[in-house]
Amino acid sequence: MRTTMKTEEMLLGFDCRQGVAGVAANWDAKRREAFLFRTDAPQPLSTDTIVWPAILDDELRPGACVGHQDLWSNLQCLEACLQAHDIQVPNRGSLIAVTVHLSESDKVEWELEKSAVPPTTPPVRDECWSFVGYDVSDKWLLSGLSNCGFIPSDDKEALRRRWSSKLNQYHLFANPEHATQFRELSNRRATEHSPFFVFGIWLIFP
Repeated sequence: MRTTMKTEEMLLGFDCRQGVAGVAANWDAKRREAFLFRTDAPQPLSTDTIVWPAILDDELRPGACVGHQDLWSNLQCLEACLQAHDIQVPNRGSLIAVTVHLSESDKVEWELEKSAVPPTTPPVRDECWSFVGYDVSDKWLLSGLSNCGFIPSDDKEALRRRWSSKLNQYHLFANPEHATQFRELSNRRATEHSPFFVFGIWLIFP
């Protein structure tokens, strides 16, 4: 783990997701109204593969490269598989890393909720990877930010007034404090998925 902004950052794994430019096509007006806090976000991205689909099917991932949940544990293994299937990045897909950011107060919850997290190769995030934003998701990487739909008791307009200005073009938080505050809201709104955690998403350029 590395310590940053009063949290410890742990690298969880890697994936190749649908090219960023093509993501907007997955979000028609009805889906945006049902799920998004910022309905005009051009390209919603996420830890969640329902929101941001993976390029490779699970059966193509060697057992030795299985990471946390849907992620790959070994970046070189993922790159080799992409090459074997003639998938060019960033043309056809986006190569990403996912990190979890744990404050002192939520380390206990993470330890209780996580299964054993496979070690990653490389073991820590490279400083040259490009930060995309923070998602707020459960231990299965299901996003409370873009895949927990509004319910009848929600005041959608009030929630959007509060949160939309804090989200970037990818419907992710740039500020970790805002992500932490939204995590608290998600724990109340979607108790069936709590506890939620703050995850970082990073673009890896070949």
